[in-house]
Amino acid sequence: DDQRPLDHDPHLDAIDDEEIELVHGALVEVGTAEPWHDRVVAEAAARLRSQVAVAGRGRVLVQAPLPLSDYSVPRPDLVVTDAASHWAGGGGRALLVVEVAGASLAKDRGPKRLLYGHAPIDEYWIVDLEAGCIEVFGDRDPALGLWASAGVRRRGDTAQHRGHPHLCLAIDDLIPLPWMRGPSPPMALEVPGP
Repeated sequence: DDQRPLDHDPHLDAIDDEEIELVHGALVEVGTAEPWHDRVVAEAAARLRSQVAVAGRGRVLVQAPLPLSDYSVPRPDLVVTDAASHWAGGGGRALLVVEVAGASLAKDRGPKRLLYGHAPIDEYWIVDLEAGCIEVFGDRDPALGLWASAGVRRRGDTAQHRGHPHLCLAIDDLIPLPWMRGPSPPMALEVPGP
């Protein structure tokens, strides 16, 4: 068995399969999103797009392929780039990468955190749906792929980008209270009239 890592082939882009991503030379299933995942991604994207528009620069990409190397083309939930950046052919820089994590939490904290630590990414945030918090990683050491600073923003807190303070997400705006998670809020019981 001669197993070698896959590399990014421009023909893979033609597949446009939103269910897989290339991470460290391995094809990895993106996985099925929990019911509230898409709602949180949409809310975070809307807030970041509004902040980018007010600042007058940058753009927000949602679940788009992000070619970081010949062996890694992940599909993060959100990427904020400055207006001058581009990612065609692996060039460019991201101000912020955000992953919304439920079942994918171990992958987002493990291989993806290391992957993003080696890439030209200023900050990496993980929105942890289960714990109701945002993990914030910054001050990366690109040689080691490590983040020198790490913190957690909980209810009542706001994650704010260090170098671009107009980029911020409040956990209370993104994650509904625990009993509100699921496909829809619980229905109120109707009481018959007199």
